[in-house]
Amino acid sequence: MAKIKQPTKSEIITQVLSEINGPTDIDEVVTKVLETYKSTSKKPQTLIRQTIKDWEFNGNIIVFIDSNTIVPLKIAMPGVQFRIPVFPNMARTCTLPTYFFIGFMNIYGMEKDYAFFDENDQPIKTKVVRQKNKDIANMEEEAYDLSQWPTMQKAKSNDNIIITIKSWIPRQFQFRFETRKERRKHEEEIQKKNKELANTIFDMLENSNKDYLDINITIPTVHLISSDPKGYPGDHWVDVIQADGRMRTDSFSIKYYEDLNFFDSIIDGKRSAFKKQKITGKSADQIYVFKAQFSFNKKIWRFIEIAGNQTLSDFDDILRIAFKHDTSDHLSGFWKLVTRGKTKRVRKIDLANIDPFGKGEGSNLKIAELGLNIGDKLEYVYDFGDWIDHEITLEAINPKADKVKYPQITEQNKPKYEYCEECKSEGKETIAEYFCVTCSNKKQREILLCEKCIDKNHEDHYYNEITY
Repeated sequence: MAKIKQPTKSEIITQVLSEINGPTDIDEVVTKVLETYKSTSKKPQTLIRQTIKDWEFNGNIIVFIDSNTIVPLKIAMPGVQFRIPVFPNMARTCTLPTYFFIGFMNIYGMEKDYAFFDENDQPIKTKVVRQKNKDIANMEEEAYDLSQWPTMQKAKSNDNIIITIKSWIPRQFQFRFETRKERRKHEEEIQKKNKELANTIFDMLENSNKDYLDINITIPTVHLISSDPKGYPGDHWVDVIQADGRMRTDSFSIKYYEDLNFFDSIIDGKRSAFKKQKITGKSADQIYVFKAQFSFNKKIWRFIEIAGNQTLSDFDDILRIAFKHDTSDHLSGFWKLVTRGKTKRVRKIDLANIDPFGKGEGSNLKIAELGLNIGDKLEYVYDFGDWIDHEITLEAINPKADKVKYPQITEQNKPKYEYCEECKSEGKETIAEYFCVTCSNKKQREILLCEKCIDKNHEDHYYNEITY
């Protein structure tokens, strides 16, 4: 007798989710799944809950409208509207670029799983074509050919297409044309919707446990949790994000504007996308008081005063001196640390990389341009190989004092000295000034030495000066 094939975990979850008819607590779904799926996991509820949050289901079949409540998209999304602006190339070619449907189209097959209808519910015959966009340096793009829709033949630049989702499974979209004159009558309402959408997306990003948002999950979610999910739409979400300035987007994710990975930096031609604050005469003359300390040993700290019109290159100089780093070797870097929403997590905004001669991307950024408030933190790293990390906190902002040369070191921890190992063996107490890396690695313990012993017995070794 042939063995009966048991349904997989994904198949069981899909079946259970297909039976939901409205907002449902995820624990109810998990319980229902586990009635059929016999898990060997020590925490089966956690396993199923996490699987449901995965991209296979979240953003495709369901979304979370809060941390515990899921809603089926096949029921919730029909009636949701979004706006597509008509650009010159679209008007010329009677086409609609496919990227406008990112976040709304089936992630498993944008070219096949869709159907378009006009406002009278008549099908619009279309196909996907590849074309060059004359508006963007003849960039190649995929687009839907809408030449069979008579209304599109009359479209002009800055007109709009209002799209209503008729069905989520399969994807069906209804088109309605809106002239730029009609749009102007609703401009105040549109801007209000734009502000709500931008703030909702940014709040999701701030409180996410990742440093980015998945588009296919985020876009259906933000539309459904808006104050008027199926009402008159604001601008397209891509246009809203670009205008907002706090975020950026690609075809897959939404992330902070300042966040650049290695490939972003190659494309953008720069290391940081930090938006500097406007500097004023007052902020330029103010003195910023920082407490800098080793991240790995906070008992070693320095107070440093620096003027608002001085640069991160000047700050790098004084930090190298303060912590006895080599002033003629190795790169260093600064990051601004910003708390994310109501969480304890922070994001790092890349500010500058500085070489020993004061050059580098962001090295001329002035302290007053960083937009710092008392209590704000920076991260400073000396030597990207050894990665010597420092935490820097803005303690105060004071008026500039007369006849004082900035930057300056004003306070430091009381040193707790160690003594030279070789001098100690001879019965002498000499303060150790160097850490011999070569000997320490060889003997698997710290070898601390004074300058005389370093010069005498360890001249050819690799060693670092000790900071107290």
